[in-house]
Amino acid sequence: MLRGEILRDGMTLVEILVSLGIVACLSALALPMFGRISALRDNTICSSNLKQIGAGICSYTSDHNGVLPGPLLSGQQPYFDSLPTWHRSSQLGFHLRDYLNIGSRSPGQMRNNVLICPARKQKNKNYENMVHYGVNIQVRFAESLTSQQPFGYANSMDWTKFGRYDDVQPMKISDLSRIVDEDGRSAASTTFAVMDADALDGRFAGLRGAPGVSNGAQPSHASRRNALFFDFHIEPLLITKTP
Repeated sequence: MLRGEILRDGMTLVEILVSLGIVACLSALALPMFGRISALRDNTICSSNLKQIGAGICSYTSDHNGVLPGPLLSGQQPYFDSLPTWHRSSQLGFHLRDYLNIGSRSPGQMRNNVLICPARKQKNKNYENMVHYGVNIQVRFAESLTSQQPFGYANSMDWTKFGRYDDVQPMKISDLSRIVDEDGRSAASTTFAVMDADALDGRFAGLRGAPGVSNGAQPSHASRRNALFFDFHIEPLLITKTP
């Protein structure tokens, strides 16, 4: 009797295959959901990074007579040089090292963890040698006919950009109220200060970072780029076309 019960309670080969098929279908349905959850998590962390960068910039200006950090290059990688050449640094991570999450990368170099986009980190094994964010080095001011550099510009490291050898010094945070759009309207709230950087964005297609550093070929967040604006709010920008 016991043997018969075991046979009756057992599963046939067909039943096993049907069960495996159901599990496979459920897994296939679940994978896109897990992908969306992962993308949402990365996007949230990236937005939090930019929020911390904005807070760090404000704290920095409070401690430096209202002057913004700089002079900077447009491309910002996660690490910066911790050797005695600090005063020549073109990296936001260096200037905000007392205000953001810092870790060691290697002897002589420090890593600013807030300048690491989680989406780019997942997609690229060499993420530490990539530009994750870019700063806006060319904005329009109400009284000027030429572009201005709120964060200055490290011309001594990349003099070909503006055709001069001396660095452009950063401005004061109070100067940001003078930013206007092409129609002359106040535009601090619609002009990005720091944003996800990728090669598909014309503003960053040829951006410069440290030697050997590259930016991502594709946007980190598929259809949007996260941005910190000059009024220090965070907002995603939908990618409709290459600027």
